Amino acid sequence: MKLNFLFVWGALTVAVIIAASILRKNRKKNSLSETEFFLTGFAIGSAISLAKVRIKVIGDEKLQADLDLDGAISLCLGCGFGIFLSLKEVIKLFS
Repeated sequence: MKLNFLFVWGALTVAVIIAASILRKNRKKNSLSETEFFLTGFAIGSAISLAKVRIKVIGDEKLQADLDLDGAISLCLGCGFGIFLSLKEVIKLFS
């Protein structure tokens, strides 16, 4: 079954915001600001999008042939780095 991108994005964003809010309340820290809500949504959306691109590059032989080896490796590394930065921003909510 293929999951819809918007459904996954929304569900993960809501789950992370609820978890971060609960942890911040338990640690007696400030609640999440509007900026942190938007940042969380964009970070999770970009991580999901980059993961989809990386899966497409790894799994699609025609795309690999079009990009050559150097292009495919560069795109995979770029996607990995983008995913890392996005998840790093999400983790900041919990600290």
